[in-house]
Amino acid sequence: MSELSSHLTVVLLVLVAAKLLSLLIKYRKRGFGTSKRQDVYDDLPGWPLLGQLPEVILNSRNLLEWAAQKTLIHGVGYSVTMPGLRLIEITRPDWIEHVQKTNFQNYVKGSLFQEVMSDVFGQGIFVTDGAAWKTTRQTTARIFNTNNFNNIITPAVHKTLDSFMEVLNFHSETQTAVEMDSLLHQFTLESFVKMTFSQDMGSLKAGLSGQKTEPFAEAFDYVQKQLDLRFIMTAIWVRLGRFVGNRPKMIAARRTLENYAYELIDSRAANPNKDTQVYQDLLGLFMSFTDEKGLSLSRSELKDSALNLIIAGRDTTAQALSWTFFHLIRNPDVVAKMRAEIDQLMASNDELVDYLNYKQFTYNLAVFYEALRLHPSVPKNAKFAVDHDKIPNGPLVQPGDCLRWSDWQMARDPSIWGPDCTEFKPSRWIDDSGNLKQFGQWKFHAFNGGPRVCIGMHLGTLEAIACLVQVVRTFDLEYEPGWYEKVPMIRKISPDSTEQTPRYAASLTLPMLNHMRILVHKRKS
Repeated sequence: MSELSSHLTVVLLVLVAAKLLSLLIKYRKRGFGTSKRQDVYDDLPGWPLLGQLPEVILNSRNLLEWAAQKTLIHGVGYSVTMPGLRLIEITRPDWIEHVQKTNFQNYVKGSLFQEVMSDVFGQGIFVTDGAAWKTTRQTTARIFNTNNFNNIITPAVHKTLDSFMEVLNFHSETQTAVEMDSLLHQFTLESFVKMTFSQDMGSLKAGLSGQKTEPFAEAFDYVQKQLDLRFIMTAIWVRLGRFVGNRPKMIAARRTLENYAYELIDSRAANPNKDTQVYQDLLGLFMSFTDEKGLSLSRSELKDSALNLIIAGRDTTAQALSWTFFHLIRNPDVVAKMRAEIDQLMASNDELVDYLNYKQFTYNLAVFYEALRLHPSVPKNAKFAVDHDKIPNGPLVQPGDCLRWSDWQMARDPSIWGPDCTEFKPSRWIDDSGNLKQFGQWKFHAFNGGPRVCIGMHLGTLEAIACLVQVVRTFDLEYEPGWYEKVPMIRKISPDSTEQTPRYAASLTLPMLNHMRILVHKRKS
């Protein structure tokens, strides 16, 4: 009996070895479970069974530069494979348009993204597909009209901007350095909470008075960092999510956000006859909406709608402003032109930027858009193919393929933006008549495109211009001595690159890796 058992063991080991050998031969340069490409484009050669996974992990902190370098060598259309996944590079305006507009229905965020993000985003606009996404987007779009901009959004921005300027004034008077990027994140969080819930968090000025940060703000920061970790380790998180990061703390932070929203929702639902003027905010609008059947949003849908707005709007606007101020400090001639325009358009410092006048600030808009071009708030994105497809003049697509593009990479492509593409040049946005140029949503793709074009782009732009105008006309800014010389810079994507940009943190968005420390002075001239 023991001889038979030993014989069976040997046979089993031989079969396993033979199977493993056949897999190693079949997948000697690509990820296990992927098929050979059927077009003229190539998979980048990788490890047997693992494909490019080891290289992706090694470059996880600078994937933007890594992908840009690969594209310079291989051109768009190449792909990388990992176990069970092929990722095709499509960073080209017309290819992105095909995926996001022409054949929109064939490309989705997919179950992988939803599984990683849904416990925070719920069934909100930024994680759903199909009919659920369409319904949520239609509901959200209803809040962005002139009346709501004038009566809800702009007043919230102005009130929060007052607190923001108080903090800068404090640092000006005390001549203490401020972490500008952190302060901008506090500014945008407070403004979005104000316009969504009519709540004053007070976190902007909490540090000046020694007060403890609002629990919602602390929970929000923690949740965002955990989402970034998940995004970096997407495939691993799906399988090992219970063990990645501090799960108990994540659950507690998520509940803090949910409870904050639910308490306000429940309080209003319990007092439906209360004066509606008290609720001049976006939550009040969401609660008043009904669908074609006369049904209101559920408690969970209200929570998801409100939190999705805050989560999406806070980081994108704050980071775009952070990179804008980074460039302004290095370009005093640009600041002078901004001030000349501000002085021409605004008779006194009491005048504020609002929804009716922000588009008049042509040069200030050019400055913001140029910073956003170089540092798009969502630097990379991807969609999964539902069915077979052929991108015009491009690759064949199989069901399940992941199509990836990078607006950050596109900004550094001379074939798209010219030989000066890595330079910060607001003048590229001004035509010969002094008007703002329109490059179209596929070349300047920072606000996405097609049916999923950024629904809050006017809100984000209004808030950014309001902030820039107020700061630029009031203060002179400079880096804290030694900061620029010591801060780590991004990896060069080509040998002749002269770009000097601080490193970004690996994230869903594009935060600075190291806080930007600046000194604030009252404007001298």
